Amino acid sequence: MRDITLTIPRNRVVAFIGPSGCGKSTLLRCFNRMNDLIPSARVTGEVSYHGTNLYGEDVDPVEVRRRIGMVFQKPNPFPKSIYDNVAFGPRINGFRGDLDEL
Repeated sequence: MRDITLTIPRNRVVAFIGPSGCGKSTLLRCFNRMNDLIPSARVTGEVSYHGTNLYGEDVDPVEVRRRIGMVFQKPNPFPKSIYDNVAFGPRINGFRGDLDEL
C-alpha cells in the first residue's frame, strides 16, 4: 500500500472491502500499531487519532493497543501461537502468576 490518505468521521461505521491480499488487514493493523510486531512491515508518515500521531516517538504502542482494539476473523492477531496471543494481555500488564493457570 502506498500514498493512503483517509479521514474517518467520528461515530461512523466504515468497511474496507477488496480482494484477498490487497492490504485491508495491513491498513487496519496500522491503527493500533500491530504492524510493529511484524518485522517486514513498515509505516511512514502519520496515523492520527484524536489529533495524536499514533507513530510519534512519545506514544506508547502498548497504550495504543489498549485503547484501539481489533477483532479479526482469524483467532491469532499476532504472528505467534494461540497461547502467546492469549498470554499477551496479562504479560504486558505485569502478571506474575502461572500463565498456564489462566
